[in-house]
Amino acid sequence: MKNLSKNDLLYPPPSFGNIFLIYPWAGMVKDKFTLILNTISNIFIGKYIFSETEIRKKLTSYFPSDKTIFVDSGRSAILLAIQGLGISNGDEVIISSFNCPAVIDPIITSGATPILIDCNTICGINTTLFKKAINRQTKAVILTNIYGLLDERDEIRKIIGSHKIAIINDLSQSLIVPGLNPFFFRHDEVYIFSFGPEKHIYCFGGGAIFSTDSHLITEIKDIVPSDIVSDSDLFEIMLNRIKYYLTLLIHARLRFLANILEKISLIFRFTTGKSISDPGFSERVVIRRMNPIQMAILLRKLRLFEKHSFVSVSNYEKLKTRIASIKNIELLKGTTINPLYFTIIVNSSRYKLSKYLSLLSIPTVWNYIPLHILPRYKKYSIGNFINSNSLWKNVLSVPFRFPINTKQLNIIVNSLNNFS
Repeated sequence: MKNLSKNDLLYPPPSFGNIFLIYPWAGMVKDKFTLILNTISNIFIGKYIFSETEIRKKLTSYFPSDKTIFVDSGRSAILLAIQGLGISNGDEVIISSFNCPAVIDPIITSGATPILIDCNTICGINTTLFKKAINRQTKAVILTNIYGLLDERDEIRKIIGSHKIAIINDLSQSLIVPGLNPFFFRHDEVYIFSFGPEKHIYCFGGGAIFSTDSHLITEIKDIVPSDIVSDSDLFEIMLNRIKYYLTLLIHARLRFLANILEKISLIFRFTTGKSISDPGFSERVVIRRMNPIQMAILLRKLRLFEKHSFVSVSNYEKLKTRIASIKNIELLKGTTINPLYFTIIVNSSRYKLSKYLSLLSIPTVWNYIPLHILPRYKKYSIGNFINSNSLWKNVLSVPFRFPINTKQLNIIVNSLNNFS
């Protein structure tokens, strides 16, 4: 594939040290108990231990019930937003190519045409190219707020002007909650949330769509299917997640058992390459409603998020100050609210750095392979992709969110400094 080489796609060895252990597993034990106990209760007495009505009522302090719809995933929420806005065949939706397939696939599912443009120098949507891409068929733009760095929404609004173009704010990577951050939300825009793995809040998947436009929400409620994520589906998600972490543990600590356990499907088959295999078609999005058990977990996680977000933001600022002086590393500067990642630009080899950190039990994340590089999305690309082609091979994210503490932040900073 053009512009890709084996060295571009190497994964570092997985790690399973102290920092890594607390990062994905924090809070998951209670989630499992909530799922197991309520599933048993539902089987034997036909209802959950908690009151679904009470859970929904308590959620309104975070997501007003008359303005929010909860579904099975963030991509389902995006599809609902597009359909609710009346966007379909012949219409166009503009997005940055530096993005996740979960953003483009709902557009394709709706029948509309995604238009991929290059990002700016901090991974957000390029406002200059956005202006050039607008035409009579343009009906919406999706702002993804990559890494929790907020897109230039005010500039986007100025460019849109009198054009009837909807703004869909994807807050999957920057959890800005209506009940906690009311100043952020505007009447004429749509907001998308994701509660999937590695997001701020994980409740065995899930997503939401929010808008203060009561007419729009009414339109969306009328098209939401009645299908609900089943308890058995949640069990499958839970077991796959356990299997995922077990896979990492085996490869990090008991690699000699990996081949045997892979053959009996006890762990996933681990690959050392970031997958770029292309099925030739986008994934079709099927919408379902969120399971009440997920809502109960979501409520608990929102309370914890409210309690601990100050620590995460403080950690982010500390890292920003301390990493700024490290050689061969640049900071992605921009406005943040509850950022999901602390992302840096590595001017040497980010893969060597990622491998080095993994051996010190510090996990790293790199996203994304730009959509225009993947064969199934190339036909939606317009113009050049100078920034996307450069950034995706150099960005690297390190952990910072609660329960990361000062001692672990010091380990991360010192490790980056020593490598540099």
